[in-house]
Amino acid sequence: MNNMLRFPEPPRMAQPQGQQRQQNPMRMLVNQFMGGMSPMAILDQMGGPQAQQAKQLIGGKNENQLREIAMNMAIAEEGLRCEYGASIGRLLYNGGHCDLRTKARAYAAAGSDARMNGCELPVCIISGSGNQGMTASVPVVVYARAWHIDEDTLLRALLVSNLITVHQKTGIGCLSAYCGAISAVCGCGCGICYLAGGRYREIAHTLVNAVAILSGTIC
Repeated sequence: MNNMLRFPEPPRMAQPQGQQRQQNPMRMLVNQFMGGMSPMAILDQMGGPQAQQAKQLIGGKNENQLREIAMNMAIAEEGLRCEYGASIGRLLYNGGHCDLRTKARAYAAAGSDARMNGCELPVCIISGSGNQGMTASVPVVVYARAWHIDEDTLLRALLVSNLITVHQKTGIGCLSAYCGAISAVCGCGCGICYLAGGRYREIAHTLVNAVAILSGTIC
């Protein structure tokens, strides 16, 4: 945990006397989730038929996310063990100076090497893409393991990464020259920001910076 970033609390703006700022209810729920409130408790607060349907769907279980970790890390490790295609992941991993950032990139690239070059191991997809699924999850898991993050925090970080990835894809469409993996990279950065202690404000800035730097990438 020595390399973890520490984000200071944002300064609170004084409100004029007699004037109260109205906070967006959805943002309040997001902040509660970021602060550690369980999804089931948040759905209880929301109420209504949609919240009830969501409670029945998730059932308070984390099997899907645990399966995402197991499947995508397995194929990433396979890509590091064996030569697949250009073996970009292996080159990064064995290139001499493999710090945590390089290791995270190497694992994600190795998973893609294996998947695109004949490995039959399954992959947990996101937005209909296996490469996006690995990009959104594998680096987050690599950082969490290096920082000795507990399972609950890791699962929350993965949820942040996955939801931000899917949300970006909603405005792109089914077929586009825009590289879908960029959405997953931006989501992944936000998930790692969550692991490092960032919450709504810091994650929003992380997303803005990532999109500004990477969004011109053509598939």
